[in-house]
Amino acid sequence: MTKPPKPDYKSTLNLLDTRFPMRGDLAKREPAWVKSWEATGLYRRLRAVSKGRPRFVLHDGPPYANGDIHIGTAVNKILKDMVVKSKTLAGFDAPYVPGWDCHGMPIEVQIEKRHGKHLPPEETQRLCRAYATEQIARQKQDFERLGVLGDWDNPYLTMAPKGEADEIRTLGRLLEAGPRARELEAELKARYDLVRAAAAGRRPRRVFCPIWRKPYMTINRDTYIHDMLAVAGGENVFAARTKRYPEITLDDVAASGAEVILLPDEPYRFRRVHQADFAPYADLPAVRDGRIHLVDGKLLSWYGPRIAEALQVLPPLFV
Repeated sequence: MTKPPKPDYKSTLNLLDTRFPMRGDLAKREPAWVKSWEATGLYRRLRAVSKGRPRFVLHDGPPYANGDIHIGTAVNKILKDMVVKSKTLAGFDAPYVPGWDCHGMPIEVQIEKRHGKHLPPEETQRLCRAYATEQIARQKQDFERLGVLGDWDNPYLTMAPKGEADEIRTLGRLLEAGPRARELEAELKARYDLVRAAAAGRRPRRVFCPIWRKPYMTINRDTYIHDMLAVAGGENVFAARTKRYPEITLDDVAASGAEVILLPDEPYRFRRVHQADFAPYADLPAVRDGRIHLVDGKLLSWYGPRIAEALQVLPPLFV
C-alpha cells in the first residue's frame, strides 16, 4: 500500500516576500556594517543633518590607555553609545568625542613590568607615551568594531600638547580666583568649627559605613570617610582594621555594637531594601533604635564643594 503524499503546507502560508536573510550571521555582517559606516562618513553626515537641533553632549570619562579593552570598558562604552544614539533619534544634536587618559599609575605599572623600575624620568615618560599611543590604536579598533559611533579621527588625549596646555591655563585661572577661594575657605572653616564645638561635649556615636555589598566592605582609619565621620561626631567601628577597605560579615557588624548605620548610594548603590540585611540583628543598637540611614554617597567623598553640605547633613544623624 502506497503512502499518501505529504501535504504541502508551505504553499498555504502567507509569508513576506523579503530579501532579509533568515539567519542573523552577525559575526560576518557586523564588520561589513561598520566598514560601510566608515566609508560613507555616517558620523559626519549625522553631524550635518543634526545641525541646529538642541544640543546634547555626553562628557565621556575616558578609559586608561593601558591594555586591551575588557568587559568593563566594553559595557561602559556601549551604554554611552546607546545614550548618544537615542538622543540623536530623539531629535538632538548629540556629538560624541571619544578620549583616553594617558597619564597615571596604570600606564606606569605596565612600563615597570616591561622595562623594570627606577628608570630615569625622561625615559619613563618616553616609554609611557609610546605605550599609550600603541594602546589607543588597539582600543580604538575594538571600540569601532563594537559599533560605537564617534569622532574617532579626532579624539581627545590627555597627553596631547594642546590638552596639557589647556590644563595649565585652567590652573592659572584658578590661581587668579584666589580671593573668592579664600572666602570659601573661611566659610568652610566657620562651619567646621561649629560642628566641632557642638560635638565636643558629646560621646561619639559608633558608626558602621559600608562601601560595598556581597561581600560587605567598609573603611579603616586611613580614609577620608573615617575623618569625615569623626568630624561629624561619629566613631568608625572598623577603624582598627589593617586593610584600608576590609571585608566584613554581618556578624562582625553585630559584634561591633554600631549605634548608627549609614548606607551611601555610591560606590555601591545601597537602597531601602538593603536595610533588611540587618533585620536579623534586632539587638544591634542601630537596628533596635531605627538608626539605619540612606545617605548621599557624595557627602562622604573628598570633593571640596560637598564638604560644607556634609558638615550640615551628617552631624544630626549622630546626635
